Amino acid sequence: MRIQYSLRFRDYFAFNAVHQFLLIPNQLFFVAVAALIAVSESIGSDVRRGVLAWVIAYSAMWALQLMYNLVVLHSKKNRALLTDHVVEVSDDTFSDATAFCVSHYKWPGIVSTVSCPGFVAVYTAAHAACIIPSRAFADVPQREKFLAYVRAKTAA
Repeated sequence: MRIQYSLRFRDYFAFNAVHQFLLIPNQLFFVAVAALIAVSESIGSDVRRGVLAWVIAYSAMWALQLMYNLVVLHSKKNRALLTDHVVEVSDDTFSDATAFCVSHYKWPGIVSTVSCPGFVAVYTAAHAACIIPSRAFADVPQREKFLAYVRAKTAA
């Protein structure tokens, strides 16, 4: 199976936002800091005030994180990533080719595959993935077929 697409900044940004949101250490840190703020706000007052403080603090931390990502990820140094890609899957390998490099991964080297609205991420390491936007697939059945194939190969 062969998939061709152009990876855009919004794809990269969406992947990073979801990836960070799914990281347990990030969640634990944000929840803990928001909880400390909530406890300090609710001492001697209504519990609803503490809950509201928690929601505001948690949301504000994620908003700041996303703004930080926006600034950090927007760089001309990403031209080797934000380019045209050709992904090919075969019985032996998962391959990603651009004008800058060609990467071949044997199936045991694929860590996991994540399906999210807007993209599929094939992780080649804990913090590295091949990001395939949903628009790269002709239709939903092709996307599902690709996911099923990759997951079957990585489970074997």
